[in-house]
Amino acid sequence: MGMFRRDYMLINEVQYKVGLTKKSIRYYESEGLLKPKRNNNNDYREYGETDIKDLKLIKFLRNLNVPI
Repeated sequence: MGMFRRDYMLINEVQYKVGLTKKSIRYYESEGLLKPKRNNNNDYREYGETDIKDLKLIKFLRNLNVPI
């Protein structure tokens, strides 16, 4: 049986990987800073590596008190 690897993460995985709350992640999306793909079957957000990099940058800049 082979290993199945996804090319995306769900919001629960992203919050732990980046260290932001789901509420913050959704806020940044609502502000147009992120545009995760949506799964056509269940409408879940699917975050890719670009989204992760963007969130890490946003977190870094916010820690420096740079406004959005």
